[in-house]
Amino acid sequence: MTEIDESDREWEHFRDTFRGIKRRILPSLAHIENDRQLGPIRRAFISSDPPGAEHRLPRTSPVCPVCGLTPAIEERVAASVEPEYETGFNVMFGAWAHSHCIAACPQTPEDRGVPW
Repeated sequence: MTEIDESDREWEHFRDTFRGIKRRILPSLAHIENDRQLGPIRRAFISSDPPGAEHRLPRTSPVCPVCGLTPAIEERVAASVEPEYETGFNVMFGAWAHSHCIAACPQTPEDRGVPW
């Protein structure tokens, strides 16, 4: 087995850990940064990240995208936020959130996105 094969296998395993996690609807867009280059945000989703993702995916802000407060290190959980723009374009970025804030967001039947 080559080093590339092992790396591909590790990456696929990492991606598989995201499968089955449901998207939740962010009730407010107030705590999501939008530089307006992509246009107005129509809606956004938030999802918990699986264990191990907190160090592999960059977190763009220490602020919880649900409540706008900064969780203490011992109470924060890794999450992904997926804004959907009015143009139909979607992006995903990492964030820190309170687990109770994520739990308070309405769950959808849709699986969350998987990072590339």
